[in-house]
Parts: sequence; structure tokens; C-alpha cells
Amino acid sequence: MSFRLLQSYPAFGRHVCATTLTSFADFFMLIMMPWMALSVAGGGKSAVAVVMAIESFPRGLAIIYGGRLADKLGAKRLLIGARMALVVLFSCFAVLLANDWVNIYVLCLFALGFSLFSAAIAPATECIVPSIVEKEHLSAANSLIMSTIQLCQIIAPVAAAGSIAFLETAGLGHQAQYLYPIVAAALMQLLAIGLIQKLPIANQQTVLVTGFVESVKTVWANDEVRNIILLLFLVCVFAVGPSSVAYPLIVVERFAAEVANYGQMFSVQAVGAILGYVLIARMKLTWQIVSKVCFFQLLIAASLFALSLFYQKYLILMVVAMIGFADACIRVTVITHLQTTTERHILGMTLSMVMLSVVGAIPLSRALSAIVVEYYSVDVLLMGSGLLTAATIVTLYVSGRRKPLPQPQ
Repeated sequence: MSFRLLQSYPAFGRHVCATTLTSFADFFMLIMMPWMALSVAGGGKSAVAVVMAIESFPRGLAIIYGGRLADKLGAKRLLIGARMALVVLFSCFAVLLANDWVNIYVLCLFALGFSLFSAAIAPATECIVPSIVEKEHLSAANSLIMSTIQLCQIIAPVAAAGSIAFLETAGLGHQAQYLYPIVAAALMQLLAIGLIQKLPIANQQTVLVTGFVESVKTVWANDEVRNIILLLFLVCVFAVGPSSVAYPLIVVERFAAEVANYGQMFSVQAVGAILGYVLIARMKLTWQIVSKVCFFQLLIAASLFALSLFYQKYLILMVVAMIGFADACIRVTVITHLQTTTERHILGMTLSMVMLSVVGAIPLSRALSAIVVEYYSVDVLLMGSGLLTAATIVTLYVSGRRKPLPQPQ
């Protein structure tokens, strides 16, 4: 199916290649920056947390304005411009590094620029797919591109860390081990730009009849989209943070703190996600979009509750794989539906608001989860997370289906 899709839509194949290259580049940077923060002038263990925070916190703002710019300038133009800005950023940082002018403050500025430009690209990447793939093949196309990104998430960090470690032990100097991933990332971005320029999409400005605030109001006024945004936000608060906080604690409390088991949990979740990306394109669910999202979210709720009860390793790994599977199905289902039903001039803003509901919920969710674990236990966290997630889904589903009462004359 994937081969036939790429064969039928050569432009989509170029888009997949471009996305794969930039995903590798992103993971190279995500590995390099925290590691570099340990040894750069003014750095240290506390600097790692600062760099990672700077890299993650501005993403919400960048995503929402990235959607706006995708609608205003066109997705193709935004992708080319943002990725060219990343090439310039990488090149400047490489020059500073080659001359040994990089300290923790320069690294933090680099992390901020990388975060802003990378996050702004996310909505535009999804906006391009409906322009190069027919409507009936959007689900398969989204599944393929998300599976590719998931594979990059498995392979790229290992490749980046391994190559940096090799250069470190080879004795080529402090600068070489960090110059290599920066130069490699810049080259990947340039190759991606060349592929995007060949996409058969008009680069002219999209007709825009509303401002930023009006675009937000227009998206929020859509009952279906609003329900999706609220559902994803609340479930992320109750589910995503608890799972990310619980995984290492499960390893410590149930698997004798063996780090190999921690890695296995992430690998198994990634396998479950890839399975979800592959199967969701073949599922012929005729339910409404909110019903589909609620169904897969209930699988996540049940999985979290089960994690509080299971202590056998193979059962825990099966549950973790189910979480990855359900999350992948939700991503493809939501993105495909929005690409199919949303008017083109507000597609970027709609996608960015949906992405923001997830990105904005994660820091709050992790903070709340840390408090629960501190005063109670990981079992209480997981059990409460499953119950609250299920209650949220049922409440939003019932309220969304409730018809308004007739008004008296």
C-alpha cells in the first residue's frame, strides 16, 4: 500500500523524504544540545535542564503563529523560509563553535531559535499533504508520514549519540564532536528545501479575510473542532503527563531500577505506535470524529488503570504498546479529519490550535503528576489518571451529543 501510494503521488514521496531528513536533523540537535550543556563554558548539570526548558517552552507560541503564517503565506513558502532560517542559524552557530566562542548563553540562544523555527514548521507540514494527495488517500498518507517520523525517533537518537561518542573517543577535539551534528543537520535541511521547492504547490499568498484573533474565534466557533481541542487538552492533562512520570518510577519500583527495562518501554510503545499508524489506514470506522477519538482515548484510560494493577513485565509492556497504538490512531484520525473538512484558509490555524492543546497540556500535566507521586504513590497516580481520563471522555461525549431543549415561544 505504501509503495503504491508513493508511486501514485511522486510529490508526496518528496514530501516524505523532506520530512524524514528534517526529523533526523531535529533529533541530532535534541541529542547534541543537552550533552553540550554539560561541558560548555558556564554549563553543568543544572544547565541541561535550562537548555531543555528553553527548547520546549516556546513551542506553544511558535506553533500557534506557525499555523497563522501557513494560512497567510502558504505552507510551502513557510516551510522553505523557516528551514532556510534554520540553515542560517546552524551555520552561525558552527562558526562560533569553530572559533571557540560558544558558552552556555550562546547555547541557550541557539536552543531558543531552534525551538521557535522548528515548532513553526509543524502545522505547515500537515497543511501540505491535502494539496498533493487525493482526499480518499489522506489517511494512508498521514499514516505513512507519521510512521516514518516514528522510525526516525527510534533510529536518529541512537545514530546521533553513537556518532558523537565515537568522535569523542577518537580524540578529534571538543569542537569536532559538536560541529559534526550541526553541519549534518544543516545539510539535511538544505536537501529538504530542494525537495520542497519541487512540490507542485502554488507559492502565492493565500487570500486571508480575517486577522489573528478573528481566525482563532472562527476555529473556536466550530463545535466539532472545539470538542476535539477540549478533549485532547483534558486527556493530555490526565493521561500524557502521568504516563511519562510513571514510566521511570515503574522501572525503579517493579524492575529493580534496571535502565534497560526503561528503554524497552519506549521501544515497545514506539512499536505499538507504528502498528497503529499502519492499521488505522485500513480501519473502516464510520463513527463521527469525536466518537472515534473518545474510543481510542478510552483505550488509553483503561491502559493507565491497568498499569496500576500489573506487576508482570510482559503485561506492562503489552499495556505500554496499547498506549502507543491508541495514541497513533488518534493522531491520524484527527489530522486526516481536519485536512478533509477544514476550509483551506484556516487549516493552518486549526491544526496549530489542536497541536497547542497537546503541547500546552504536557508541562501542567507533568507538574501535577509530580505532586501526586510525591504525596501518594505511582499506583495512585495511574489509577486516578485512568479514572479521570475515562470520566472526562464520557462527560464530553455525552455533552456533545445532548441536543438543546426547544425554546418556549
